[in-house]
Parts: sequence; structure tokens; C-alpha cells
Amino acid sequence: MILKQRGVPFVKKAAILVGARPQFIKAAALYAALKPAFSPILIHTGQHTDRQMSGDFFRELDLPCPEYQLPLPEKTADARLGTMISSVSAVLHREKPDGVIVIGDTDSTLAGALCAARSGLFLVHVEAGMRSQNRRMHEEQNRIVTDHLSDLLCCPTEAAVQALQREGLEARAVFTGDLSVDCVARAVQTLKKQGKDRETLARYGVFPGEYALFTMHRAESEENHAQNLQTALEILCRQEIPVLYPVHPRMRPYLEEIKEKMDCRAIRFLPPVPYGVLLSLLLHARVCLTDSGTLQKESWLLETPCITLRPETEWPETLLHGWNTLCPAPFDTLPALFAGISRGEIPDRRAQRQPFLGEEAVAARIARVIQKAVTA
Repeated sequence: MILKQRGVPFVKKAAILVGARPQFIKAAALYAALKPAFSPILIHTGQHTDRQMSGDFFRELDLPCPEYQLPLPEKTADARLGTMISSVSAVLHREKPDGVIVIGDTDSTLAGALCAARSGLFLVHVEAGMRSQNRRMHEEQNRIVTDHLSDLLCCPTEAAVQALQREGLEARAVFTGDLSVDCVARAVQTLKKQGKDRETLARYGVFPGEYALFTMHRAESEENHAQNLQTALEILCRQEIPVLYPVHPRMRPYLEEIKEKMDCRAIRFLPPVPYGVLLSLLLHARVCLTDSGTLQKESWLLETPCITLRPETEWPETLLHGWNTLCPAPFDTLPALFAGISRGEIPDRRAQRQPFLGEEAVAARIARVIQKAVTA
């Protein structure tokens, strides 16, 4: 076990950092794949602590309770990041893992990367190399810093590998595919087998292809949060189908004043929903409207047309043949895009789709790549 970028071998004890909902989902697949060869330690940074955004997910995903659930008081974003770094650093010094695995692009990812690098620990970044070319995005800043600190970069797409090559990181980059491939395939198979996808639609009183799914939560959406959210909802209220909106806790404070200003009867406001429920709704929606990178991928995997409420995407392959379309604020093109999807003009379903996110068994592939790296 001699690959030691900083002179430290990655042997058995692996700390997996999670903090946000997409990381819980991906960590569940990765945890199971790593278990035979490694002894994973799950560290929850506390970034998402809402029961519906965190605790319920661990049970649903059959993911063990974290060995560490770190407290994270409600403060400014910068203060929360500082608290995360301090808390994660203390855990790493106590546990002395042989390496650290971080996933995605959240502040939890950045905190784990900084702590691992400062501690001289072997660092693996899963979902490395993603670039939106928007350096104002916190997630983009987190991706770039984490990639440049990491010893092993597990890339979800070939485009991600090429992005890292342009930044001089090709020696550490490996194409593995995206964990969403495993997570979505496994979950949908279970949902359909048990009939839970149709049960979900019945529970919300909607029919396949006769509703839209809407989410908005990103920090840059908050800069003009109330106005952007109100504009999007006003447009969606004028469509001929109901819109289901699972509300992220971050956006709750702005909804009350919006509801007072407009008729929201066409919008069904939901609390955060379990992973299986969200996939069921996404699977049968006519269209998904979102600012989420994860939902863009999942929409593509489920062949549900997507409208991304941003000026850019870190998943440009989803734009091919119209499966995903960019629609930045103030969302002037949204009515026409919605109408085009409703008429079946978008996307081009005749065009052949390339599996740019890789084939199934991504988690096992990542585990093998890590194992090979530490025994090379």
C-alpha cells in the first residue's frame, strides 16, 4: 500500500464526509461497496439536520447512523463553514483515519478537503472535475479547491476528466461514472416492483405526465430570492397542469410573503420528501423545473424533460437533444419551453442517448479504483 501523495498511505480506515441530502444518497451506495475492503467511518458535518432532509434519509437508504453527528449552529454561511472545519478537524485528529473521502461540491466537501489536506491525509474526491464556469457559485469554488487538494479524483464523466487535464490534474483523475446511475437504477427498480411509484401519485392526486415538479434552493437563487421565486411561481401558476413543489427549508422564510401577493392554488407546496417519493414524482412528471445539479442528472437518467432555472450547468451533456434546457432569471423563455415540452416538441426522443454518466456498478468501480490506488 504505497501510493502516498503526501507520504501517508491510505490503508483501511476511511472517513466519509457527508452533510447534505445528495451526499447521503451517494454515500449509501459507496459505503456498501467500500465495506468489504475498508472500514468506513461516517461523519455528518451537520449541514442538513432537518429530520426530513437528514435523519429520515439514513433510515430510507439503509445507511448506518453516522459515527459522528457534528453540531452546526445557525449562523452565517462563512461562520458555519468555519465551525465545520473546526469540528471535522477535531474528529480526524481523534480517529486518525488513513484517508478521507468527500463527495460532490457542498461546504461539507470543502471542509473535509481542507481538514484532510492540513492533516496530511490521503484525500479522495468523488464527483471530481465538474465545472459550470461560474466562479461566483459557492459550489464551483468548492469543486476547484477540493480537486486541487485531492490525491485521487473520481470523475463522473469524460468531460470532467478533460476539465482536470486542462488544470494540470490528469495524473490524479480517473473516469469512474456517476454514483447517481447506481442510486437511481436501484431505487426505481424497487419502487416499480412494489408499486410505490403509483402509490405516490395517488397520494398527491396526480396522474403520469399531468403535473410538473419544481424545486429551487441554490444560494445564488437567494440573491434575489423572493423576486426569482415569485416570478417562477407566477409563470407556473398560468400553466394548465398542477405543480408540485417540495420546499427546501432554506426557502421557507420567503414563501409566506409570496403567497400573500399571488394566487398559488395551482402550486402544491410540500415538505421535503423522501428519496423514493422524489424519484417517483420525477419519474412520472411531464417536466422537472429546478436549479439543482442532482435533479438535472436524475431527470436525464429517468428520461424526464428538464428546465434548469440557471444560466449555466455543470452537466452540459444533459443539454444534448433538448433533454435539459437552460432558463435563467427572469425566466422569459419559460412559458415557451413549457409549451414545447407539453406539445412533445422537446426533447428529440428519436435521437440516440449516450450514457455519459457511465454504466451501472459505479460504486463498485470507485471502490476498486481506490483499492488499486492504495496498493499500486
